Amino acid sequence: MLAACVVWLEVRLRDAAVTTVLGALLGGGVGLAIAKLLESSLSWTREGDARVAFVRGFALLVLPYVGAMIGARKGEWLEPSKLFALFRAAGPKRLYKILDTSVIIDGRIADVCDAGFLDGTLVVPSSC
Repeated sequence: MLAACVVWLEVRLRDAAVTTVLGALLGGGVGLAIAKLLESSLSWTREGDARVAFVRGFALLVLPYVGAMIGARKGEWLEPSKLFALFRAAGPKRLYKILDTSVIIDGRIADVCDAGFLDGTLVVPSSC
């Protein structure tokens, strides 16, 4: 039975993305850490109490599983492009369009702006 579970897990992992597996591992680790914190917070209780033993066992089994499932679903956050986006400036992007004098003289840019095809700020250079 154990060998069948290992083969099934290997087949499932073969098709999984690396970010999904990494997210599941990180989520499971966080869940295990939370379970350990919960267990250590129950250190003041009696050692032989069945309710406390149930809570400890339940936390040790359920929290890493929940963390792994959440981490697997949110694993795409670990893609390099999305990680770099976290550290970029959070301000709005400014889209500038620098106009050449021939475009301004031609006059069709006003029609394009009225039609709503351009987004951002139009910049007209001036000589000082």
